[in-house]
Amino acid sequence: MYKPNYHDNSIVNLMASITSALGRICTDYSPLAILSGEQISPYKNVVLLVIDGLGDNTLSKLSPQGFLSRNRLGRMTSVCPTTTASAITSFVSGKAPLQHGLSGWFTWLRELGTVTAVLPFRARFGGPPLNEQGIDIGPLLGWSSVFNGFDRPVLALQPLAIAHSHFSKASLGQATHIGFVDFDHCLQLASEQLKNSPGFIYAYWSELDRLAHRHGIGSRDVAQHLAELEASIDSFASNLDADTLLLITADHGLLDTDAAHTIELEHHPTLQECLNLPLCGEPRFAFCYLHGDKHEVFRDYIAQHLSQCCELLSRKEMLDMGLFGLGQAHAEFSHRIGDYALVMKENYVIKDLVGAEKAYTQIGVHGGLSEDELYVPLIQITQGQ
Repeated sequence: MYKPNYHDNSIVNLMASITSALGRICTDYSPLAILSGEQISPYKNVVLLVIDGLGDNTLSKLSPQGFLSRNRLGRMTSVCPTTTASAITSFVSGKAPLQHGLSGWFTWLRELGTVTAVLPFRARFGGPPLNEQGIDIGPLLGWSSVFNGFDRPVLALQPLAIAHSHFSKASLGQATHIGFVDFDHCLQLASEQLKNSPGFIYAYWSELDRLAHRHGIGSRDVAQHLAELEASIDSFASNLDADTLLLITADHGLLDTDAAHTIELEHHPTLQECLNLPLCGEPRFAFCYLHGDKHEVFRDYIAQHLSQCCELLSRKEMLDMGLFGLGQAHAEFSHRIGDYALVMKENYVIKDLVGAEKAYTQIGVHGGLSEDELYVPLIQITQGQ
């Protein structure tokens, strides 16, 4: 089990370097060791492109001599859990999960009394988005966007489906939000912005992650898509001027699983009876909330039946290990990581179903603390590279 390095080599430290260079000092975390704010500050334009799911090991395996690998500065860790809900929130908040409070795709929000899919802002059991029911996500987040206070305009480019979501509006702050229809459209919008005015561009691309979930991170589909991305980025980069810095990274990596390494909770009724809530977090990093008198039964069952599949960590152990960040915690964070977490070994996952949820299969998975999931590349491109 690997651990995030929040001291000087995580995506949170990258954001500390960027924010210190662009007018807002981020005091919670130190700058990134391999790219300081002083190295960023000479550039009038900074573009941060986040490719969902592009782990460092994936890049080195699928395109070792490709354009991105040739411009790779090094590798960083993501955050824990290694999932979009936690990591993308770190990019837009400048904070680790310990501070921003989002502990996974499914997060128990005791303020609402429900397990919530936080990015679409829906209760796990279904129904319309919670903002359509009059609930504002802002007070639940408890922080403002890191983009507020930058000394230059900020443009946020996201897929059209999420560009104006309730979460995006709350988390991107004063940034201008624009949705795009495909990757080339994203780069076209970025090019137009760079010609018109200096500033900071945050761009997020999700298709590689979607393909990996469906076909596997080692699939031909992902390799082909990565090749297409590299060709588009190479063309985009060839037109950069000397005042522009392009940084490319990811929120997490993935690994592939299969049916033999999938644990269905319904096949473990003793375990089910211990739980007070559905599993939260991720299938690779599952938070478990227990009935008060079931702790011993729960621990014994994991030890006897599932120890080959997962490592059991208590809330205190997770916090003492610093898995989620450093410093002062979000006021609700301890309530959002369960009594225990099942940290899955090898390529195991654990899944449950709630209400009318239908069984689903994902080949590429993430959320855990393997090297494949935790490490992401940092690519730096300037004029002439």
